[in-house]
Amino acid sequence: MEIQVKEIEVQGDKYFVVHPSPSPRFARSWILLDADGNLVCNDRTVDQLRCSDEYIDELDEAADAACETWDGEPLEELLESLPSSALEALEDIGWIVRYGPSSTDVLLPDTPVFVREYIPSRLREKARRDVWAALQVLGTCIREWDADPVSVFESIPEDVEGFITTAAELAAV
Repeated sequence: MEIQVKEIEVQGDKYFVVHPSPSPRFARSWILLDADGNLVCNDRTVDQLRCSDEYIDELDEAADAACETWDGEPLEELLESLPSSALEALEDIGWIVRYGPSSTDVLLPDTPVFVREYIPSRLREKARRDVWAALQVLGTCIREWDADPVSVFESIPEDVEGFITTAAELAAV
């Protein structure tokens, strides 16, 4: 699972649809950012916008259509250009976890993480079947110096016991 961003246009206005791919089994889920990266709405609040019904319908249809195709850009490629408000919105709905001060210190469901030794059973149980809880668990491990994103290593240290996982993999166990 990855978080994708796809640009759409509705009546000349540019937006970015951010959504998990593949979409969750029982419901399509997305958020909409404006051209500056500010949160506009999500799949549940689009009808609360102060726009014409026609515009809202077009916006809703375009966002749903963007989720059906798997040709968006991976979110990690756009992290540096997103404003903090967009990152906050993504974190609030549980699609990312920020673990450091930089805008790129973000865990996504498919971010590989090197975990030293093991994940305590109580945390592993919390992450089971819940990608968003697994993100929180891995974020906690990183903040407590028990793990690091694989991207910080030139090569994984051979003298340190541990394993590589992602939130999606951790939740699937």
